[in-house]
Amino acid sequence: MNLSRMRNDSAARGKRQSLLAAMGQFLIAPLFSNLSLRSDVRWDPQRLCYQAILMAFDSGRCLRDRFANVRQRMGWLFPKTRRVGKTYQGFVEALRRHSGVLLERLTAHLPSQVQAMAGRHWRVEGFCVFAVDGSQIDCPRTKANLAGLGHRGKDPLRPSLWLTMLWHVGTGLPWAWRIDKATASEHTHLRQMLRLLPSQALLLMDAGFASYELLREILGAGHSFLVRVGSNRQLLRGLGCAVRETATTVHLWPRDHRDGPPLELRLICRGSGEGKVFLLTNLPKEQLSKEQAGRLYRARWGIEVYYRTLKQTLERRKMLSGSPDLAQLELAWTLVGLWVLGLLGVDALVQDGQSPGRLSAATALRILREALDGQLRQRLDRALAEAIKDLYARHGPKASRNWADKKHDSPPKAPKMRNATPAERRRAQWVSARMAAG
Repeated sequence: MNLSRMRNDSAARGKRQSLLAAMGQFLIAPLFSNLSLRSDVRWDPQRLCYQAILMAFDSGRCLRDRFANVRQRMGWLFPKTRRVGKTYQGFVEALRRHSGVLLERLTAHLPSQVQAMAGRHWRVEGFCVFAVDGSQIDCPRTKANLAGLGHRGKDPLRPSLWLTMLWHVGTGLPWAWRIDKATASEHTHLRQMLRLLPSQALLLMDAGFASYELLREILGAGHSFLVRVGSNRQLLRGLGCAVRETATTVHLWPRDHRDGPPLELRLICRGSGEGKVFLLTNLPKEQLSKEQAGRLYRARWGIEVYYRTLKQTLERRKMLSGSPDLAQLELAWTLVGLWVLGLLGVDALVQDGQSPGRLSAATALRILREALDGQLRQRLDRALAEAIKDLYARHGPKASRNWADKKHDSPPKAPKMRNATPAERRRAQWVSARMAAG
């Protein structure tokens, strides 16, 4: 072997080891322990996991192309281990059989990695803040998907999945999610994820989450919230059961929940004119000022940007699987892949003393693709530390194209408010006394 070939092999080995070390700090070996496949299956748990994650980064136009492209890279990444399976069908069968355990372990492990690397970005405005929102992910119009997933919206021939996500504001990374058929309830998803939150978390939510039952459950779990409220909610003033009544004290107490206690909340108004936003929180102004509330609610937009990264930057607006179970697996592994990409990028920025909010997902994706192809000319961590958004001043209003399927929902209007009646005040006092008595 000549000297040039030896140098090239040494450089390739260094790049491979750098990439594996970077991903391996999050995809640690214990995740794959005590989990074995059948003896006639070539996919071991670790390589099955890597194959599924790396397919999330591939730009192939169909799943078989993505499988073939990544399978070639797997031979470069793991040269000394036995060959991976050759067929897409074999990979899918192994994925069907073992994704449940692998995804359960990964989604339980990766939040701890988010917290460990967050540092001073773990808290924002003194709170551990999470945004929550849902999004529709389209699927192919097959008979199986139409029957098993259903549709959301007016088009009955548009099968889709519903994704609800908890997103950590300080790092810009996911914390947990739930995937279900199109007609699933994002309220139910959030209820399922409340136990996964760290103690005394603050949830940022849009007007779709401002329901009495859900807000009461959030409070019962020991968390706080800042939620937008619109004209579909009626708030009461002067109910007479507040410990300290102020000009911003309101109560949420729907007529069909008068057996339960009224929720004593604080109404915050930000902005002016058509841009006026009404927010409800359980936190007093001593803990959360009006200015802080405005900044935090604006930060909720980050989860919308994250969905845009999934759908546009990663080009996963539509899943490609023709059956409901595989569509859900495809989306779940895509989200894990995007999570790992974010962890790699945010870790590099934090280590470099920069803010996680500066990460450019598009640049990080390009860098990772170059690393997988062995074409990256610098250290992976150094390259990712430079994957930052352009800092430029906008000199005019941001205009968007009038896409045919773009939603044009009107922003929520002011909530309905009125003074409580004497009968309502008596009822509130009776409910409060009954609950105090146990």
